[in-house]
Amino acid sequence: MNTEPITYKRNGVKVTMPAGFYGISQGHPTVYQYPKGHPCHGCPYTFQTNVPSCMFPARRDGGCFWHDLKKPEQTAPPKTARQEAADKVFAFIKVLEEVKKRKGYK
Repeated sequence: MNTEPITYKRNGVKVTMPAGFYGISQGHPTVYQYPKGHPCHGCPYTFQTNVPSCMFPARRDGGCFWHDLKKPEQTAPPKTARQEAADKVFAFIKVLEEVKKRKGYK
């Protein structure tokens, strides 16, 4: 068995394997963290690797699934007086229909 460490270059990076290495890593690599301010910082949908990664492919619009989930929900525009009046009328109609069912009318 070889007792010297094996050194080679992979993608321009020098890699050293200890003697007797058979492709099984004993240690845990440092997990890459996106910098603060990046949309993927703290995202649970990234792979636990030492390089930047994401489970979701890039979308055509350039958006991100996790970033969309973190956005606050858009608030509805304020209702006009007519819309509020109509909502009250429909709510009253529901109450009347409920009373009608309880009294036994069809």
